[in-house]
Amino acid sequence: MSSSLRVQSGGKKGMPIPIPPEVKGNAQFTPSLLKKSLTGRILSFAESGVLDLNRSLFIDLFAGSGQIGFEAMSLGFAKVAFMELDKKRFSHLLEFSSKEKLDALFYRKDGFRFYNNFDLNFEPESVVYFLDPPYSFWETGTEKIRTLIEQIQASYPSSNLFIFIQAPKKIELVGIESVVFGNNLLYFWNRLRD
Repeated sequence: MSSSLRVQSGGKKGMPIPIPPEVKGNAQFTPSLLKKSLTGRILSFAESGVLDLNRSLFIDLFAGSGQIGFEAMSLGFAKVAFMELDKKRFSHLLEFSSKEKLDALFYRKDGFRFYNNFDLNFEPESVVYFLDPPYSFWETGTEKIRTLIEQIQASYPSSNLFIFIQAPKKIELVGIESVVFGNNLLYFWNRLRD
């Protein structure tokens, strides 16, 4: 299988991630440095005891190729949910997951239409969201991202909550820190239970 995407860390490090056919040659995948920073931050929280991966849910909200969700699976999250609206990309994610015998949740839903009714058999101690909306969204939709963040923040009152956002440009998000990686930014926010 030819692929330019691979899992970078965890138990499935090196696993190739096939690029969905309709986006081959598209350079808008999550850059390696940003992915490394994201996984490094998650592992740092895990090592400090703030985030128990074995009791946590990871949500790849605009999954696309699924590379971030597959990273989360490799890190050992109890459950990973992939949300992707595009029919072909969604089917591609299902086929790859089935072929690799990966245990995950898949929802063909619009990430902007807030959804948190995940089919879980446990109450997550922590919930981690990764948001990487399509690049075309960033031209006019920054208010939608603020609304989505507020909905996520309000929906998990009894869980630790972590939100990561990949963006191609700087946006004003109060109380959310950011790190620049070339043409991309990684925004981060968290709330820990008392």
